[in-house]
Amino acid sequence: MPDPQSPDFDAQRLYDGVALVARAGARSQRQLCVMSLVALLADERHSDRPECACPVVTAYAIKLNDALDDDTRQRLKPFAPRIIGTRDGYGAERARFLVGCILRDVAPRLIGKGSDTPAALVAALRLTADETPRMAARRLATVLRGAVRAGAMPHGRSGDLRYLLRAYGRESHELVATASAVLLANCARLTDDPRMTQWFWNYATDLLDRACDVGISGVRSTADVERMSQQAAARLQLAALRSRRGGRRRGGLAAFFGTPAD
Repeated sequence: MPDPQSPDFDAQRLYDGVALVARAGARSQRQLCVMSLVALLADERHSDRPECACPVVTAYAIKLNDALDDDTRQRLKPFAPRIIGTRDGYGAERARFLVGCILRDVAPRLIGKGSDTPAALVAALRLTADETPRMAARRLATVLRGAVRAGAMPHGRSGDLRYLLRAYGRESHELVATASAVLLANCARLTDDPRMTQWFWNYATDLLDRACDVGISGVRSTADVERMSQQAAARLQLAALRSRRGGRRRGGLAAFFGTPAD
């Protein structure tokens, strides 16, 4: 899987003390999902929907976190600081970004090998600048129905795309994010080619990283992202240092991760 762009510090050894799990996890047991790790690094209460994160990014990350197997899920840890500060008003833009990426990069891979017009179908399955979400969803749904009738795309493969487009047409931005992650997870699980399975998982993770960049140069700058990442890692480093110096005393990792009641 791709690695997020990181500031010049080594946070990996600090993340080794946390296990990413499905669902929100338990902070006191150092078992977290990627979004409750975001909450921890942002100094928020234990939650898988931290206030600092864009709801669209959150919805996508939660579904991806829960879809991955235990080993692969651990690779999401370095992405957590990237998510901090994404609650910046760019939810609609991120939803459109997710839909556009899937139509451009994933939909062509769902077209049957026996299709007579793959190029025309690929060209038709694109968002255009002059369409509203509702207009685009209606047009693309018609294209998909025609592709299924023509045998260019299996009905089952088109189902997740049609669900994604319905959410997009209704401008249900968080549902778009969830549907995007579900589609990619299903693609990874249903293919018989191990190389394609890996491609879909890599793409799904890369998409989380790129979705965090939507809005850069707007409300947030690249420097803001790096600064927030550094602050998050510094808090974790300080807690680790205090833990080594003072064992279980207040202010170390025990205080950082909380008590069984947290």
